[in-house]
Amino acid sequence: MGDFLLYMGCMSPYRRPNIVTTTKNILDKCKVDYDLLSDEPCCGGFLFRTGQLEAAKERVRKNFEYLKSNGVEKIVTFCPGCYRAFTCDYPSVEPEFNIEIEYISKTLKNLIDSGKLVLKNSFPIKVTYHDPCHLARHCGVYDEPREIIKAIPGVEFFDLIRSREDAKCCGAGGGVMSAYRENTERSSEKRINDVIRQQGKVLITTCPFCNLSLANAAERMKVDVQVLDLPEIVWKAIS
Repeated sequence: MGDFLLYMGCMSPYRRPNIVTTTKNILDKCKVDYDLLSDEPCCGGFLFRTGQLEAAKERVRKNFEYLKSNGVEKIVTFCPGCYRAFTCDYPSVEPEFNIEIEYISKTLKNLIDSGKLVLKNSFPIKVTYHDPCHLARHCGVYDEPREIIKAIPGVEFFDLIRSREDAKCCGAGGGVMSAYRENTERSSEKRINDVIRQQGKVLITTCPFCNLSLANAAERMKVDVQVLDLPEIVWKAIS
């Protein structure tokens, strides 16, 4: 077994595959020993978020048994929806759930602090960060992504006017992007306008849902704002 299971989630492999590719590239370059599941199940977070509680509980029980049968003791994920499900929802359903859960931002920060990950390439541009709802307000992860971005040479980092606990939602979570697309589009365009008002050029996310929603908004609006996920900008700084 490797040091941990790299859990992909449903969104990234199918809709934002570059997040998967760059994350694996970083870990491989740092010679991190990790495992992948050949038949990874959905975490079930979407079931919780859309009120399908009985189906969600059944998913938790089945997944816990499946993960245990595969000898999984630690999971690293790069999807806040999965992270919230594993850290908040699973223990409430299955009290014996004892798998260690870590978000990719902590993994990357640990690699930087240990000297295994060296951010060497300069990125001289004005960069900001969008706090995903599941990762930030729900799970309290605010600092690690910012610390990583600020450590990249040349980056001029700034926080959006509404950030951290007061950050605006991108509009994609909780089934909204599927059921009420117009609401998602309005929310994501407002967030892109926040970046433009503060003269930002790059918007970093740590969520594939936010990444898709905000990148689509920037493309619709035809504005000069590049949307990247955290592993994507890290890969630019080391490759």
